[in-house]
Amino acid sequence: MGNNPATQSIDHSCLNMWRGVIAMAHADGGVCPLERRYIEEKLGKLRLTPEMRGILQHDFNTAPDIEDALMHIEKYDAPRLIFFASNLMRVDGHVDAREQKLLDLYRERLFSQPAPDSDTFRRFKPGKYAFASMSPNTQDSRGYRDIVGFAADFLAIIAFILSFFVSVLS
Repeated sequence: MGNNPATQSIDHSCLNMWRGVIAMAHADGGVCPLERRYIEEKLGKLRLTPEMRGILQHDFNTAPDIEDALMHIEKYDAPRLIFFASNLMRVDGHVDAREQKLLDLYRERLFSQPAPDSDTFRRFKPGKYAFASMSPNTQDSRGYRDIVGFAADFLAIIAFILSFFVSVLS
């Protein structure tokens, strides 16, 4: 029962993750009823303080400052933002180019890192990666970002599945 999301308060990072999801709802010009219902259904399972509810309600009415929200999202909430934002942008049956651009911005800001001195991945064919040690002057940093983006999406899906089973078993 202690692991049930409905019995847990959210932290500052999680609040900002939901602010990012709400920003996605605004990305195509406004929050449609289906998007609002999707978000409210998810938020209804969380224990929010009155202050948090006020912040999120304000964000529904006026698009939140994305830069501010992204600065306060910890790495453990980044895959969840990608997961919920990806689902939200499909709720109304249409993926707008502005929504896709915002999702790309989220991935870039939350998962891109300066290329390490020694990269462990090297692209040898489009879409294929090999384990290799590379010097900084031969790194394919775009390939590195592609791997990180894929890994984040994959981890978000795994986290969602695990949270589902934990809530069912509690």
